[in-house]
Amino acid sequence: ERSINFPGWNVSLARTGTRLVATANIADSTVAVIDISDAENPRVTSSLANSAYIAEVADSGNAVYACGVYDKVFMYEIDAAGGLVNRGALDVYAQHVAASSNKLATVQFGEFRLYDISSPFAPVLIGAITNSSSDFGRVTFSPSGDVAYVAATTGLITVQTAGEAPTAPSLTIIDEGEMHRVRWSAD
Repeated sequence: ERSINFPGWNVSLARTGTRLVATANIADSTVAVIDISDAENPRVTSSLANSAYIAEVADSGNAVYACGVYDKVFMYEIDAAGGLVNRGALDVYAQHVAASSNKLATVQFGEFRLYDISSPFAPVLIGAITNSSSDFGRVTFSPSGDVAYVAATTGLITVQTAGEAPTAPSLTIIDEGEMHRVRWSAD
């Protein structure tokens, strides 16, 4: 067993091929690329410091999106040698981020934003959903990338991401002790 230590806490990981992208927080956040092609001997191929508080990381191919909680989503490219190249930032406040092959989702308290990342470092906003009745949490995509699943204080929200601007039918699970009530709505 081999471990790699990071100067910080709140480590977040995303896997892209035979590499992991890891972020960790302290006074400055660390963004690192770890080669895992030899599972018994992982090695850091690149790392950089970022003065933002990085909370979460997602990837799409060699594009990496690191969620700076207080102001931006930072974009990096993993080069052929496993290095990180800074590719700018998306000027959006986000707590959580997820990527599929051509879509990027950012989530903050009551807002879900969907971007087209066909050009990975020039995201184009497709649409946004604001839900003032609940806070949004973690987000992930279906295997096809056509649906985003967003955790919310009121349950699970599914967001259709293919075609037109996103729409948000929702699944609400209400805990009533031993029984659970499920309500599906397509508002």
